[in-house]
Amino acid sequence: MRIPLGIWVLLGAASCGSAPRPSEQAQLRAEAAQESDPSELLREGRRLLRSGRSAGAQRAFENAASSAASRQDSAVLAEALAESAAGRARAGQIEEAEKLLQAGEARVLPEDRSAWARVRATRGLLLHLAGDSAGAAWAYGEAFKTAERSGQIGLALECAHRLALWSPEVEREQWAREGISLAQAYEEGRWEALLEADLALALEFGGDTAGALQAQLRSRLLHYSTGGGLERLRADWSVGRSYRLDGRPQAALEWLSNVVGRAERRMEALGDRESRLWTALAYGELGRVEQALGHSEQADLYTQRAEDLLDPVGGRGLLSLDPRNWLAGIASLADGF
Repeated sequence: MRIPLGIWVLLGAASCGSAPRPSEQAQLRAEAAQESDPSELLREGRRLLRSGRSAGAQRAFENAASSAASRQDSAVLAEALAESAAGRARAGQIEEAEKLLQAGEARVLPEDRSAWARVRATRGLLLHLAGDSAGAAWAYGEAFKTAERSGQIGLALECAHRLALWSPEVEREQWAREGISLAQAYEEGRWEALLEADLALALEFGGDTAGALQAQLRSRLLHYSTGGGLERLRADWSVGRSYRLDGRPQAALEWLSNVVGRAERRMEALGDRESRLWTALAYGELGRVEQALGHSEQADLYTQRAEDLLDPVGGRGLLSLDPRNWLAGIASLADGF
């Protein structure tokens, strides 16, 4: 999907080639967007993103940028460009994301703390995707401090979530606990659920499997009160996995047998990529549990079922990787932020 004409103009695309000519219908939509309140379009994009409607959110952010540019609102323009850049980055369109973010960075003013924090957070995302872990941690840390001071609690919690997953290992537990405290203070149960899961991963990295299990159990309770079917399935899968890692394979078997049945039914009903992925992960984890119980033949059957499910969605080989690494990727990039 190409960047809309209005934003190409903002980026100075005319200097590096002709922008695509929009159709009459597209031009009418662009003009309508320019007449809309850019701040409301920005809020609408975030509402859509929270509900998992990433394509609609991206359109809203790009329309917000066009509207803010027409009104010369540099603060909203910078935020909208940063949000658009983050969406492009999550879709793998890194070059376009970088152009959008540079445009936002060029327009943000130090006194526009809301915009500055959002731009800095998106820079953290791009640095992380480029493999610059230290730079990403610094950018997210700066964004967290600014967002917390300016009352942008949602953004501050997002940054704590990223830092709990992506900062140096020795800092992850601290960031998870700081985020949990902030989420509790503002009664943000959904964020608290995610950050408890982040804490579990941090403790697991540090070898505290008992602590990780307790954090996953707390996360599960929160997911059951704030999330839907997929969030609950993931939470139960995570608890089963934590039981196995804590040396309790029989308890893990009970949890994961239930998860596999639910995942199969969900995949049959929905047939989407995400349902297939989590059904495969459920079988893969159940295979590990059976292996721990000494049931090699059953373990091989479950593992083969997992690989067969992963193959059509490009995930073959995923089960052979360290789960802690791809779990962090799933938790951070597939959570709709």
